[in-house]
Amino acid sequence: MSPAFAKAVAGELVRLNGSLDRLLVALAGDPEVLRRHMTDLQAIDDMSQVQCALADLLLSDEPMGAGIDAVPLEAMAARLRDGIQATHGEI
Repeated sequence: MSPAFAKAVAGELVRLNGSLDRLLVALAGDPEVLRRHMTDLQAIDDMSQVQCALADLLLSDEPMGAGIDAVPLEAMAARLRDGIQATHGEI
């Protein structure tokens, strides 16, 4: 993947993350929605965090392994490591 393409994809992830954040704020501002859908709102927040982590990975100049080590979501980092190892062997 070229750096320009990675930067463009990261930009789209950041843009989408902004939309998710605005949706989350709007929904969480309604106490009834918050009460009835707390688990769903948390899932939206989790998606937002994954998108930010993916954008950071795409923009990182770090080697692949170091970039994955910097992912703040341990489950996501483990999935990335497993997927890379299954395809390419060791990171």
